[in-house]
Amino acid sequence: MSTTTEMTTMSPTTTIPRSNCCPTGGFWSEWVADAPCATSCGSCSQQIYRRKCLTEADCGSCRGESTKTDYCNRVPCQTATPCCNNLTTTTINSLSLCGPLEDAEDVSDSVPCSTTSPACCVLGGVWSEWSSGDSCNDTCGNCGTTTLSRICLSDDYGCSCSGNPTKPSECAPAPCPFPRNTCCGTRTKVIVGKSFQCSSADDSDAPPSNLCETSCCPSTGGYWSEWSTGGSCPTTCGSCSTVTQKRVCLSPTSCPCQGVASRSVNCGIGVCYFPDDSCCTGYKATVSGNQHICGPQPNYTTPYAPYDPTCSNTCCAETGIWSEWTLSPSQCRDYCGSCGNQTKTRTCTSEADGCPCQ
Repeated sequence: MSTTTEMTTMSPTTTIPRSNCCPTGGFWSEWVADAPCATSCGSCSQQIYRRKCLTEADCGSCRGESTKTDYCNRVPCQTATPCCNNLTTTTINSLSLCGPLEDAEDVSDSVPCSTTSPACCVLGGVWSEWSSGDSCNDTCGNCGTTTLSRICLSDDYGCSCSGNPTKPSECAPAPCPFPRNTCCGTRTKVIVGKSFQCSSADDSDAPPSNLCETSCCPSTGGYWSEWSTGGSCPTTCGSCSTVTQKRVCLSPTSCPCQGVASRSVNCGIGVCYFPDDSCCTGYKATVSGNQHICGPQPNYTTPYAPYDPTCSNTCCAETGIWSEWTLSPSQCRDYCGSCGNQTKTRTCTSEADGCPCQ
């Protein structure tokens, strides 16, 4: 395989080819609340939610609003009045909630890709947001669990979704009162908004794809999603802990992905301050890019399969597919003043398929 090298002090990056398949309404991120809900059940409070347009840089602005105000913690209270604000207990997708819920936004123009050819399917499909969950089996410390569910919005267009429609999730993040431990397991007390909560170990979802499905299946395997973040780290510094990141195979079963669906990566890699030791055993303080970290860190290289929605017999991306950059030496030869240097190297991963890189 061909390789290129260059001298640099920048951190490694990878460019992934994108298709020209843009949804006409754009793709929004999930709604995120500005602050924790002021009440624990019954939709007795409201929150401001915000979301970002994920396709603005490539496909233009999204249709709809970027902020909304809505009731929060819709799980009915275990009291004589289970729901506030004239809401009543209702069942949606086998979950008991305080409703009715607002009508879902019209997504009919956002699911099919807008191309000159017949409507195509987005890799991995388009999911709804996760439900707020059923009742929690504990009251504090993120010790309880609940089941979240979601719906494949693109099924109506013949575009199936990759991933699971349900997942277990932590609940009841408020710190526990004495004599119970403040938080469960390795979770720690953190400030969220203007109040204390216990950190969450729940893993986040892999980012949605904006690539179109293709009939081409490269010899290197199917198309993976990006890695999830892996959830919160049980330690804050020293490279003392790991989190598990996950990814989903977005391509159909006729084009199976190759490789692992989960991996363990170091977290909390920043240097600790006195009186703690700077780094945990096996690591020492070093510089990566413009950060002071405990290293050297492993190179979590993940080769990408060539992608081209218009491919024929030869599945070649326009510029080929480069691997992520690797650094040599992995640890900088100096620690300040931009006095050290490193060599970055990458490999043309698509060359084996007869697709040279540019």
